[in-house]
Amino acid sequence: MVALAHIQTGPRQSPVPDFGYLFTANSVFVMMACLVLVWLSWLCWRQHRQPFLVLWMAGWLCYLAARALTMVQLDHGSAMSSPWAPIALSGASQSLYYAHVLLTMTGVWCVASSRGRRVPVKGLIAGLAAVVAITFVIAAQTQAGSMAVRMWLRVGVRCIATAVVFGASAWGLFWHGQRTRQQGPKLLALGFFGGALMFGQLAYAFTVGRYTEVAYLGAFEVLVVCAIGLGLVIWWNEGLYANAERTSQEIADRTRTMLQAQRMESVGKLASGVAHDFNNVLTVVLGNMESLLRTKDLPDAMRSSLEETRIAAVHATRITSRLLTLAKSPGGQPRVFDLNHEVRQLQPLLRNLVGLRVVLDLDLGDRELPVLLMPGQLEQILLNLVVNARDAIEGDGRITIVAHESQGDRGSEVCLVAVDSGVGMTAEVRERCGEMFFSTKGDRGTGMGLASVRSILADTRGTMHIDSAPGAGTKIRITWPKAEAARQPEEERPVVIPARPVPATVLLVEDESAVRGVTVRALEAAGYRVVAPSDPRDAAALLADASQEFDLLLTDVAMPHLTGPELARLSRRVRPRLPIRFLSGFVDPEQHPDLLQHGPILAKPFSRQELLAFVSAALAGKEVAPSGASR
Repeated sequence: MVALAHIQTGPRQSPVPDFGYLFTANSVFVMMACLVLVWLSWLCWRQHRQPFLVLWMAGWLCYLAARALTMVQLDHGSAMSSPWAPIALSGASQSLYYAHVLLTMTGVWCVASSRGRRVPVKGLIAGLAAVVAITFVIAAQTQAGSMAVRMWLRVGVRCIATAVVFGASAWGLFWHGQRTRQQGPKLLALGFFGGALMFGQLAYAFTVGRYTEVAYLGAFEVLVVCAIGLGLVIWWNEGLYANAERTSQEIADRTRTMLQAQRMESVGKLASGVAHDFNNVLTVVLGNMESLLRTKDLPDAMRSSLEETRIAAVHATRITSRLLTLAKSPGGQPRVFDLNHEVRQLQPLLRNLVGLRVVLDLDLGDRELPVLLMPGQLEQILLNLVVNARDAIEGDGRITIVAHESQGDRGSEVCLVAVDSGVGMTAEVRERCGEMFFSTKGDRGTGMGLASVRSILADTRGTMHIDSAPGAGTKIRITWPKAEAARQPEEERPVVIPARPVPATVLLVEDESAVRGVTVRALEAAGYRVVAPSDPRDAAALLADASQEFDLLLTDVAMPHLTGPELARLSRRVRPRLPIRFLSGFVDPEQHPDLLQHGPILAKPFSRQELLAFVSAALAGKEVAPSGASR
């Protein structure tokens, strides 16, 4: 900004060539610094794609072009023949100077604005148009005036505007650096503050007519531009470091999530394997218990013991159901439960869980609260909530379970609230609460309790909100959309055995000998003829033998050598009209995604009544499965 540095006023001034050379050399260095700054801004824009960097590139290019036009005007302006040429050069150079100021101010506003980094394009275009119009009017009106007037209106006013804008930019960048805790914007603010001081001194020099001082002050322009460029480099490096750190954190989070998913997958596979084997065992236990209980003249004491054993086996099926829920078995059919009724049914179990030092209160109304869930899911949710609340209480305490209906964003909702007087949670723990394998209990916790609750809620359109603070206890609020259908009580869902129209032959394929024996005895006792090969390959050979007649194929799903679905596909080819039904302790959705397309499934363990109803419905051509087929 060394405009008209070679103008001489008085006999004490140096020869003109000295000042002209100094201005030219200074302009060359300033333009080189501007080119470097534009290049740095372009590199930063490639990295961050932020609009203010484009504004800065355009602004400093305008400054570079203005300096070049100023050099042309000073070197050749007096030799131009046209009287309009000096006006055009002055108007163009001054317009570019003001455009630099306007673009720089807009870029800093985009950085410091709390509303984001949007560029006010329409306002910017209008401002540039106004700048061009005003500067050309000033250049035309002052061309015939004195040197002092021209310097004051063309250069002095612009230097004042530049000083003001640079000072405001310094404040905005420093505030942004404080807010983001970055050093780059603060160094940029320092560079703009130095520029504000320099342009303020230039404005004073042009105002009082001491033009010779401009040449010496112009040397600081290179320092100002270099300081701004250095601040931009530091800011850029901080951005790269922040991006690298953020990327590393994302990789770490995704790696942790992947490991958790792998562990969960392992747990699911373990659960499915245990459920499959355990259901086979329970099928044998229940089948033999029912056979013994049908024995006449059985002593009362023995009948009572057998009945207790049968009840214990039925309770064991609920444990298997929880494992299946953890493994996400797709065979389950949700039904409507009354939340109040289910909580009351679990009250004795919950009181035993909390112990003697913790008081359990139930705040339940008489109104029915229907909610659509899978069997065993509500029990699993309540058990996890109560166990976590009990472990959070040190010494004596209280746990309150509340069930009620409320109005939410989804309309009528059913709410289950668990409140405890425990130690509470910090904000960090509350944020991670429900994360897989995250636990605050040390070696006593597995991190699976609330994680399984969140998994169930994700499958049942439920939500969970946790309100807790250290020392203030915890309140967990779970909501579901209110179910439309009414609850169907257990006693209203009897197992109906349809009448068997004619004697039938059943081809039973089951690799577990104990399960096969119990099933064969139950079917033969009902009057069916049963063919039960021990190997599924032998069953395939029987199906291919045209001399063998069968009325139903009843097969297990998971078997060695030949699975149930593979046997079903073989049967469809050789006996397309033969009904097919499946028995299964667990269905893996990845291994058998289209299992239900082949026929209904009777889940193990099943009772004799459920088995007979299932077989009779299949022979009668009905697609009705008994209640045990819900899993």
